[in-house]
Amino acid sequence: MIGGIKVKTKALCFICTFLFVLSGCADSTKHNSSINPLADLSIKQKYDMLEDDENWYYFDDGIYKINKKDGASVLVYQEKILRTNHLSNSWIYDDYIYYVNVDWYICRVKTSGQDHSVILDVKQFWEYDEQPVHGIIVIDNKLFVQMSFELYCYDMKIATTVAHDARQIGVLGKDIYFCGRDATINKMNVIDKEPQVILQSNMNGDDKREWKNLYKDFIFVDGIMYYYMRNPDGLYRYQNDKSRLVSDDANINEFSLFEHDGELYFITRCDEADKLMRYDPEDEKITEVLVCSDFVRGPKIIDGYFYYLNSEYEIEQLKLNA
Repeated sequence: MIGGIKVKTKALCFICTFLFVLSGCADSTKHNSSINPLADLSIKQKYDMLEDDENWYYFDDGIYKINKKDGASVLVYQEKILRTNHLSNSWIYDDYIYYVNVDWYICRVKTSGQDHSVILDVKQFWEYDEQPVHGIIVIDNKLFVQMSFELYCYDMKIATTVAHDARQIGVLGKDIYFCGRDATINKMNVIDKEPQVILQSNMNGDDKREWKNLYKDFIFVDGIMYYYMRNPDGLYRYQNDKSRLVSDDANINEFSLFEHDGELYFITRCDEADKLMRYDPEDEKITEVLVCSDFVRGPKIIDGYFYYLNSEYEIEQLKLNA
């Protein structure tokens, strides 16, 4: 999955048709709590949130936004949305929210609630009925859609296949990075549209025990790539075409990397419980944040809480240590 589509312009889930009278935004306020603006939201709503510098966006019977300063919550747009267990099914770009509705159309609407339009019918990519959308990304007005493992690019005119197997995806500037079953990290500039290998695995031979340099997941934190590799095992920092070891802990969950406030977070597996760890790029130190259990996927931090999905695909919520 879009393991992460892990970018500052956060992205992570769904949206909705208009409830406003004659002017743009609806004026229906759900709550206004300057003490805790998110207090009235369910765990599901918090987990599915998008975030920009000024507002949080959550999904209920429509798209709502909460002002981070005064806690005011208003309806942006009302529409039935596609709800799945996958994160990153929506995206904020250039003051637009992009999302998938229940009719399998990718739509967009301004964060003010104006200028709603249908962009693309996802069903044209289906290999079977109701094939899930694992993620959408917008770069330089090009729409990238991940369906299962396939990655497509839609330039607002035609759709083309970028890769048949892109399981982890990341964005930096106008470059999109992806990694599939071949455990190799590729980079493609959205203007040139020619993928190139930047970190190549060695999967020669039939004996999997002899395979080397298997790149499993990656993420960008303030313009620097971090990736986890197997054989040899390790978490690495990749900058200026050079890799430097951050940790050789083989118990790191390679698909748990995520960013929050300019720092790298990940999960380490332990005998009795898992641990959420934080890496500070400035002092290059790794510290334990909290202990959690039954972690599977989808980690994120918002408003002082750590969220993730357990093995039952239920959302767990844990308060961060002060």
